[in-house]
Amino acid sequence: MSQSVLFAFKPGFRKTLQLGMSVAVLFVCQHSVAADSDIIKTRQEGFKAMGGAMKTLHKALKRDELGTAAVVDAATKLTELAPKIHDWFPAGTDMDSAPDTDALPYIWKKPEKFKEYADALVPATAKLMNVANQADAAVFKSALGGVKDQCSGCHKSFRAD
Repeated sequence: MSQSVLFAFKPGFRKTLQLGMSVAVLFVCQHSVAADSDIIKTRQEGFKAMGGAMKTLHKALKRDELGTAAVVDAATKLTELAPKIHDWFPAGTDMDSAPDTDALPYIWKKPEKFKEYADALVPATAKLMNVANQADAAVFKSALGGVKDQCSGCHKSFRAD
């Protein structure tokens, strides 16, 4: 009984309208994929920077080079990036949706658990930052261990290796 809106138009215009709608859908889909790709790239760059900072801090501890500018810079990097982790995981950026990521779908299935780890990393990095300019190895090692524990816990639960 009811006819499609497209049938109310002349055949030539109907094809033009269908083509225009198809192009619009493709544009929206392409824009969405590009946005997902950008956030995955941002996420990966952020985690690489965090990994590099952790490497610097472990080396400094091992070499007894604590309290240096390099240690403070690395701790600062961690402290700046930790609160951004929540923004790096929008829906549709898991390994099932995007092939260039190791983020497991579990992040989005158990967001409260993921949030727990991400939230706990922020004070852990702040504690590390508070001792970054000190040369006390025991205090530094404890603070670094707190950050490492949060990172490891999240990796074990939410990352495919």
